[in-house]
Amino acid sequence: TTHTENPNAEKPNTDFAESGKPEATKKEYKEQRTKKTKDTRTTEEFVEYLKKTYDWVNIDTELKKIDVWLLSHPDRKKTRRFVENWLLRKEKPMEKQSSSMLGIVEGYRPCL
Repeated sequence: TTHTENPNAEKPNTDFAESGKPEATKKEYKEQRTKKTKDTRTTEEFVEYLKKTYDWVNIDTELKKIDVWLLSHPDRKKTRRFVENWLLRKEKPMEKQSSSMLGIVEGYRPCL
């Protein structure tokens, strides 16, 4: 026999409002996801944070590069998010590894 769905059968409840909070509408959900938290750090604190976080980058030099780049892109603004995204593109240099870590054996000469 074939299995057919009974239209009168009870469907599982997909509402997740068990927390006692009313279920958020799509509009409310979207507003909650797009809320931005205000960065309360001063500019000096933010720059210090950048210097600690991106210690392989010269932050002062990069900030100057950003300023120059922005001169040719007047539609863009120098925001903290912009600066962090700029710095994220700066690759962290690889740490030097000793020859023993690379699997190189002293005195080994490859066959030619």
